[in-house]
Amino acid sequence: MHEILSQESIVGGNASYTIIFLSSFFAGYLIPFSEEIVFILIGYAAAAGFADLYLTILVCLAGVFLADNAAYLVGRTGSRIVFKFKKRIGEKQAIKYENFIMNHSGKAIFVSRFIPTIRVLSPLLAGANRIDWKKFLTFDFLAAVCNVSVLVLIGYFFENQISKVLSKVEITRHVLSILSLLIIGFVLSFIMKSLFLKRG
Repeated sequence: MHEILSQESIVGGNASYTIIFLSSFFAGYLIPFSEEIVFILIGYAAAAGFADLYLTILVCLAGVFLADNAAYLVGRTGSRIVFKFKKRIGEKQAIKYENFIMNHSGKAIFVSRFIPTIRVLSPLLAGANRIDWKKFLTFDFLAAVCNVSVLVLIGYFFENQISKVLSKVEITRHVLSILSLLIIGFVLSFIMKSLFLKRG
């Protein structure tokens, strides 16, 4: 009986990490939510017992890292996808960021990780403008470690704190928590995007 339960736990755990990896990989590209919301909710799920915190962060980083490098390679091949994403954020902002990445490549790659919408375009433009891959790799990885880890930890510690207050009303606790995290994610996205737009 114990062996059966252990096997079920392993299967469930593997499924959780697969979902976490896919969510991290497609966040911003196919998932219609900003990365702030995705990673905060993943952190919340880890705190609720669906996955180990440290392994969750590593899986998230792996998903983001592979997605960004795939986008870099797509940009390097001159794919029309680059133009589609440029159109998605607006020609003016795309030109602005393209100039930024050409003049301050390392800084631009790092900073873009914290700016909604722009972070999706960044690897594509880095590839399209032939930014050195090792340079892209280094700054993108450092930015991802900072950004992803903080967002997952926000969700994780939020769940721990809210559970102390609403521990007796399980369903209400999760509903209120998720709504609060969605609001936090939207606010973070709005603030970071506004700060970038003001620079223009």
